[in-house]
Amino acid sequence: MSWSSKSKIDTLSERGYYSTMETLTPSPASADLVGSYRSFGEFGPVYQITNRVNGQKVRVVVVETGEELDYPIEQAIQDPAAQ
Repeated sequence: MSWSSKSKIDTLSERGYYSTMETLTPSPASADLVGSYRSFGEFGPVYQITNRVNGQKVRVVVVETGEELDYPIEQAIQDPAAQ
């Protein structure tokens, strides 16, 4: 599962100090990306998403060339599904 949005939580410690903690919320759309075929933009080459690298990137293989690269999850979500 990937993580995309952050929220802050303020807490009060036993000593009376406030601390702020950032929490990450999973992005449900990115969980469905692995195995899918998409294209870089509307007219770009087709790529397949093979796995997640970390919370911000996925590994893709460009179908035409076989090139493998790490690609931002948020960009992959915006790219159209391949026809």
